Amino acid sequence: MTSRSPQRGVAAVVFLAILAVILIAVLTTALSSRSAQTDFDARTIPVLAAAKEALLAYAAANPTAPGRLPCVDANGDGVANNLDLPCTTANVPQLGRLPWKTLGIPILRDGSGECLWYAVSGNFAQTSTLTHPINSNVPGQFTVKQDPSSSTPLATGVIAVIFAPGPVLEGNDRSPPAGPATPCGGNNDPRQYLDPIGTSTNADLGVNMKTFFEGTPSDTFNDRLIYITPADLFPRVERRVGQIIAANLQAYFTANGYFPNASTFASPDDCAPGLNRGLLRST
Repeated sequence: MTSRSPQRGVAAVVFLAILAVILIAVLTTALSSRSAQTDFDARTIPVLAAAKEALLAYAAANPTAPGRLPCVDANGDGVANNLDLPCTTANVPQLGRLPWKTLGIPILRDGSGECLWYAVSGNFAQTSTLTHPINSNVPGQFTVKQDPSSSTPLATGVIAVIFAPGPVLEGNDRSPPAGPATPCGGNNDPRQYLDPIGTSTNADLGVNMKTFFEGTPSDTFNDRLIYITPADLFPRVERRVGQIIAANLQAYFTANGYFPNASTFASPDDCAPGLNRGLLRST
C-alpha cells in the first residue's frame, strides 16, 4: 500500500499538469482569436464609416438628382457605370463592389486588405432611367437583422448597406479570372466574399425586399457591415434641396421683382393666382 501512494501522487500531479496545459492552450487560442477579431474590427470599422460618409456626401451633392446614390461597381474597376447591367433597370436592388472612383475617394480596404462591397436599394440608385421619385416618405428596400432567428430587426427601410468581407474562409474562391487584374484583385462573385448565415446569406439579393445580417464573427461568418437609413440621408439632402430652392426663388425675384405664387396639390405645375401658401411650382 505504501509503495503505491507515491505513484498515485505522481499520477495526480501529471494529470493536473496535463489539465493545466490543456486549459492554457484553450485560453490562449480563445484570446488569440479574440485579439485577431478585435484587431480586424479596429482597422475595419473606421473604413466602413468613411465609406458611409462618402456615400452620404455623394447623395447630398449629386448635381442632377439630389438624394440618389451611385450604382454598384459591377466589374471591379471602381466605377459605377450606367452601361453596366445592374444600372440599366430602375427600382431593382443592386449588389457589387463599392464604386470608390465614382465617389471620388481613395480605394478602401477592410482589415484583411479586401475591398468593400455595397448594396443599394433600387429606388434610390441613380440608374440610367429614373422612374421613382424619392422624398423623406420613401423607404429603402432592405432590412438588417442580427441573424435569421432575430424577431426584431436592427433597421428597416434601409437604403444602402456597405460590407467588409473579411479574410478568406473555407470554401471561398477569390481567384481572379483571366485577363487584366482589377485594382481590388480577386473576382466579382459576391458568394466568394459575403457569407451564409444559417440558411440565409448576405451574397444573394432576391427579387425585391432583401434582408442582410450583421451576424456574430465565427469560423463560417466574418462579414462586418454598416448601413444607411432615411434618417441618415434625408437631413443632408433636404438642406441641399433647400439651398437650390432658395437660390431659384432669389433668381426669380431678381428677374421679376416679386416671388411667384404657390401651387396647389391638384395643379403642382401651375402657380395659383393669389395663393401665398402651398406647393412650390414643380417646373
